[in-house]
Amino acid sequence: MQIRTLIFAFLITALAPVAAQAQDSRRCLVSGLEGDGAQFEIGGHGSPLGLGSLPKGTEAITTGADTRLEITCLDGLVLTVGPDTRIMLGELQGMTGPESSLVMELLRGIVGVVAPYRNWDVFEIRTPVAIASVRSTEWLVGHNAVTGTSVYVRKGRVAVGSPSTDLELDEGEGVALAGTRSVGTVPDWDSRRLVAAQNALGFGWK
Repeated sequence: MQIRTLIFAFLITALAPVAAQAQDSRRCLVSGLEGDGAQFEIGGHGSPLGLGSLPKGTEAITTGADTRLEITCLDGLVLTVGPDTRIMLGELQGMTGPESSLVMELLRGIVGVVAPYRNWDVFEIRTPVAIASVRSTEWLVGHNAVTGTSVYVRKGRVAVGSPSTDLELDEGEGVALAGTRSVGTVPDWDSRRLVAAQNALGFGWK
């Protein structure tokens, strides 16, 4: 697996079943919201985020300590954002199709992704720790400045890479990385770790 070294970023490239061939713009809405404190950001300005259409041009979403939300896109992609999370959405509502790219940056917190159809050429999620290439339709990614980055695969396969790590995770497996150092593959996440992640995300992950 080729690893980019511009920054130590967690990169997820998702491969999922092929969907419609036509290229179109992905439209998304906030389909679930629990708690207060969710904000969307456009041009560096934050505003409260509520249920309904995700404002066009949204660059980032930030949640509070007791906030979680679910974003559902018309192409079937579902992004679940847990508490105390900040994620840069990239071209989430951009063009879809075999030549399109979707790159997100998870700066802190936890997100879950369900992508039942392939409406992209490249789908990446990055954190400040490592680089990974994901072949999956359902996975979660968490990042904490102290504990590092973790990945769990609910369905599919994930290839994880950093300057010191090159491995593949299958369904039900996970990995944790601190800085650029792998702290171990978890072949089958223990129930406490998995339950904590599921509770943090809520919605369809519980």
